[in-house]
Amino acid sequence: MNFRKVYPLVTLVGMKKDVGMRVRVSRELRDEFVIACQADDKPAAQVIREFMRAYVESHPVPSQGNTQNESRTEHADRRNTKQG
Repeated sequence: MNFRKVYPLVTLVGMKKDVGMRVRVSRELRDEFVIACQADDKPAAQVIREFMRAYVESHPVPSQGNTQNESRTEHADRRNTKQG
């Protein structure tokens, strides 16, 4: 299988995947989702990750040291810059 054809290069290089998540859904929903992903020629896991990134980016959460209601990505970038 040619992974570059299925996964964008940024997914293969720029992201460490070190944790899993189990989600229980109805068989019908799962089957329809998998069929829709196949129609787009995308793995279901990739579509879920894309949704999760978009959702987190559009729902900023104030946290300690994050008083300007910046996005989680902006906050993480700023925190990582401070840490070196």
